[in-house]
This record gives sequence, structure tokens and C-alpha cells, in this order.
Amino acid sequence: LFEATIDIINRAGGVLGNGVEYVIIDEGQTAARASQAIEDLIEVGVDAIMGPASSNTALGSLDVAVSNGILSCSPTATAIALDDFPDDGLFFRSIATDSLQAAAIAREAQATGASSVAIIHVDDAYGRPYAEAVANALGDDIAVETIAVPVDDDDFTDELDLLVELDPQVVVSVGNGQTIAASLQAMGERDDLSVPRIFVNDAARSAATRPVIAELPATIRNRVEVIAPQITLRDGAVPEDDTAFGPQVTDCVSLIALSASQGGSDAPDVIASQMSSVSDGGNVCRDFATCALRLLDNQEIDYDGPTGITDLGRNGDPSRAFFDLFRFAA
Repeated sequence: LFEATIDIINRAGGVLGNGVEYVIIDEGQTAARASQAIEDLIEVGVDAIMGPASSNTALGSLDVAVSNGILSCSPTATAIALDDFPDDGLFFRSIATDSLQAAAIAREAQATGASSVAIIHVDDAYGRPYAEAVANALGDDIAVETIAVPVDDDDFTDELDLLVELDPQVVVSVGNGQTIAASLQAMGERDDLSVPRIFVNDAARSAATRPVIAELPATIRNRVEVIAPQITLRDGAVPEDDTAFGPQVTDCVSLIALSASQGGSDAPDVIASQMSSVSDGGNVCRDFATCALRLLDNQEIDYDGPTGITDLGRNGDPSRAFFDLFRFAA
């Protein structure tokens, strides 16, 4: 889809009268490999990078791009730790961040009418800020207790004993796939857990979590609801495409190209200075070709992308997003 989007841009006239050229390099699974990939891209002279893909590699490698003055846009890295990354205004995301996801989870918990919520999270740099964001979004009218699970702890007995003692009306479990799987599996082994609603984050989509959910007793599985960023288009959205993260990939590439066009330069700092502007406040357009024509007509544009709501805030992250809410059948 990345290549298809660039092809669409080039067929519409390219950027600043030139076709967009691209280089693809595997960022690997580690920050060290991602850093090397970014250095390789910088060496061949790129103006912008789509990526890094994962939050962990982004946190460990973004400083390479930033220190070299290169813009990056990630369609998939969601971590809260990236919210305040010292990026000199050069890092953008088109995926709904965990901060937005925390607000969505809190909204669903509030909609139950619950007066008490317990948040289970892994006690690390990922889980702590996530749990804090959910708690803050729940507000002062709901009694919130957090239960921290030590890193690499595979025995949830003490944590679930505390959960039973608290007897909340809603449980929120946030973390990576392994943490979500372990917490749900532990809940499924208890016969004294009476909480009616269990909300989990998008890690429930992971390969580690789904087999665990499949084996849960129906009494627990029927209580589980997942709130996750919408990563494929729904009915009524255009163009029709069911590629995972397709809208986010399209947004990153299109926003970069439109920002260069509006700024009149392919210099990374100029592109970065236009990224928020082209996504808000002008005449709405949903694709590069339409938006580019309006720029040629000296119009201000509001690129809304395939989802129809693309809107980057001043921090470079989406200010709104669609989320999926789903449950599990037998």
C-alpha cells in the first residue's frame, strides 16, 4: 500500500513537479537494527521516513533521525512514551495513540454507569503511564484503584486476591499481548471473580492473546470487551481497502507529500512545519490528487484521508480517531 500510495501521488503530478522516489529498508526487531536502517536511509539522501513501525524501535532509534534533521511519520507506533519524545517537531504519527486509546477505554467504562474501576497493568515504562492515562480520563466521579503486576511475573494470585477484595464494577487490563493473555487466563481460573465487565486494549489482537481467549470459560470470555484503534476501513469509507493499517499508511505518505507541496520545498523542516496545517482548517479533501489541485489553486486544504477525520494536533499526533469495540464468540 505504501508503494501504491506513492504511485497515486506520482500519477497526480508528483511533488513540486517531480516524481516521488523511495527506498525500502527492513528496520528489524531491535532498536539497534532500526537505528542502522535509519542511518542507511539518511546516507542515500531521503527527506522523510515512514516509520519506525513499532513503539520500542521508535523509542530506541528516533534520535538518529532527529539528530540528522530528518522527518519521520509512523503509521503504527502508539506508545504514550512517544507523546513527549524530544523530536524537535520532526516526528508524526497517523495511528491513534495509546493516549487516545486510554480516553476511549475510559469512555466505555464510564458508559457502563460503574462507580468503581480497577486497572491492572504491568509495572513498567509501558504499563504505568497507560494505567495513569486511563485513570485520569475516568475523572473524579469514579473510584479508581490500580493493581501493578511486576515485570515477568507469571503468578497473578496476589493481584487477583486484591481484585476480588476490591470488588470493582469494571476491570480494565492494559499492557502488551503477553500481559493481557496472562491476566485473562488467571481470571478464567478463578470462581470468585464477580466483575461484570472487563475492558482490554488492542493487545488482545495479538497472536499471544487470541488462543488464551479461545480457551477461557464462557463466564469470563463473555465479559471481555476490546477497545482498539480502527486499522481497516469500515462500510462507507473510501477507497475500499481492508489492508491492516492501510488508512494510516496512506495518511503518512499523503501528508508528507502535501506538506512539501504546500511549503514549496522538500526540506524536512519545511515539510514538518506544514504537517498539522494541511490536515486542519481548510477546504476538506480526501485524497492527494484533489488536495494537490486545491493547493495549485492557492486554496487552504484540510486533508481528511480515507477515514474522513484525519487531524494532526500541534504535537504531531492525531487529535481524534475511530475505535473498534469488539467481543468474542465461542
